[in-house]
Amino acid sequence: MKLKNNNKGITLIALVITIIVLLILAGVAIATLTGDNGILTKAVTAKDRTTEAEAKEVVQLEAIGSIDNTGKFNKEDFKTNVKQNLGVTDSNIKENGNKITVTYKGYDVTVDATTGKVTAVVKTGETPPAGDYNTGTTVEEAIAQDKPYEENTTITDDFGNKVKVPAGFKIAEDSSTSVTGGVVIQDATYEGTIGSEFVWIPVGEIKTSETETVTINLGRYSFNSQGEKSDYSGTNKEENSKDTGNLLNYGNAIATDIEDFRLKASAERSGGYYIGRYEARVDNATLDENEIKNPGPSGYYNGSDTMWTGYEGGQLVTKPNSQVWNYVTQNKAAELSKNMYTDKTFTSDLMDSYAWDTAILFIQKVTNENYANQNSLNTESPANRGTNSLPTANQDKICNIWDMASNCYEWTTETRSDTNHPCVGRGGGYDDSSYYAASRFSSGTTIAYSNYTFRPLLYL
Repeated sequence: MKLKNNNKGITLIALVITIIVLLILAGVAIATLTGDNGILTKAVTAKDRTTEAEAKEVVQLEAIGSIDNTGKFNKEDFKTNVKQNLGVTDSNIKENGNKITVTYKGYDVTVDATTGKVTAVVKTGETPPAGDYNTGTTVEEAIAQDKPYEENTTITDDFGNKVKVPAGFKIAEDSSTSVTGGVVIQDATYEGTIGSEFVWIPVGEIKTSETETVTINLGRYSFNSQGEKSDYSGTNKEENSKDTGNLLNYGNAIATDIEDFRLKASAERSGGYYIGRYEARVDNATLDENEIKNPGPSGYYNGSDTMWTGYEGGQLVTKPNSQVWNYVTQNKAAELSKNMYTDKTFTSDLMDSYAWDTAILFIQKVTNENYANQNSLNTESPANRGTNSLPTANQDKICNIWDMASNCYEWTTETRSDTNHPCVGRGGGYDDSSYYAASRFSSGTTIAYSNYTFRPLLYL
């Protein structure tokens, strides 16, 4: 009897093929589960995105809940709300410039401190994106981008002159692209003052063309009838405090720190400073006529309050179409200017004697005009919105700066050694053609006329 062979085992070749197929299937499975597009990776990513979206949403809701009934975002209320409602601590809330960052569920959620809008969400410890900020390195590029700078940034004009732009500001659309024409910055981020404009006053050697230069020395000057300057010195002049308050206390406001201003505005440091493009303006305020004594065409307040202003409420701005801030004492003008920007990477203050005189020197150097002796171009009544609201023939505009010679006289921090009249004002006014851009006049601490205003400055 012959036995039948029933060997059903697999051959070596079949075994190899089977192993290969299994390896391929395993590879496919692993690839499906892992890798950038794998199931496990997608699951982790989905979880992260869910957590990120949740962190963004809850912080944004707290920001929305911190907007008051006037529509303004209150950053202090926001900080309180996220601590109470989200359980975060002070160590998880960081404020830097115009940004507030809240750490929540492993994510850093950054909120614009002016608008309350979430601007960035990243995992804690990671570097946040640059954001929607200006990256232009020239004035022309900065105008084209129409965005603010995130940090104090130095850029250049058409001739290579340096301009230092403060954080949160952009270059204004109608700015000159050269320092000589007047480079204008515009507040683009700070609550209440958005739209305010300032003009760069360079210090040191600057180019006025590809081949010509002039030198602007920071100083205190007087100007003769031909506009020629000399150092402001002599009898009863060097005695003056030079904005520092080293005389007896006459009750007038002085510069925050005149030596700090001189250092930071010097050619060796920032190489310049900013002055308000316009005389001080006021937003969201009313004039309290009942408090004004002897109102009339030249109405004034002459009481006992050195911190008096005829305006109730209101925000200091330097915008083109707002009401000129008149009826203000010198002390109040200084307080308003100092508080225009606080806790920033730059300083605001009332115009000092160095800032005023150097601005005139700059104007004359780059225009060859005798602007020091220019008097007011509106002579009959004060323009409530400056000469920019008047016909062209009556407008006082030079190097993009308005009304240093026109409209209203302007308080400064300069001091005169006179107990009764220690406050020094500068410039020309509508009611007296004998005053001009370089004029100095003195007045008391409780005077607030309809033709008195002021102008803030910035320095970095």
